Amino acid sequence: MNKVSESPNNSNRALLASSLCLHVGLIGATALAVGLLRWFDGDPRLPWSPLVALFGGLLAVASFRRGFAALEQAECESAVATDASSESTLRVLQSDRTRREGAVVPYSAAAER
Repeated sequence: MNKVSESPNNSNRALLASSLCLHVGLIGATALAVGLLRWFDGDPRLPWSPLVALFGGLLAVASFRRGFAALEQAECESAVATDASSESTLRVLQSDRTRREGAVVPYSAAAER
């Protein structure tokens, strides 16, 4: 039960990590664009333009991969928490129904009788 109560907190942390990584990836993509524009449109004697483009591209790829991995992790944890809570709710409802109506017989078994 502790895992279910901690899951929203872990899910929020994963979403925050994903958000931060995606923002850093956007900064990297912007650096890539600026580096390429300065390299092809600006002064070709400036040696920093290809370096900025390379660094921005690497930063964008690494950050986007990490951000989407964190987002997947949050989705998985959310699905597990939802399944666990729905299973416990279903058990409570079924036990309550069993107490009121007696044993529940599946439709296929009832039709064979």
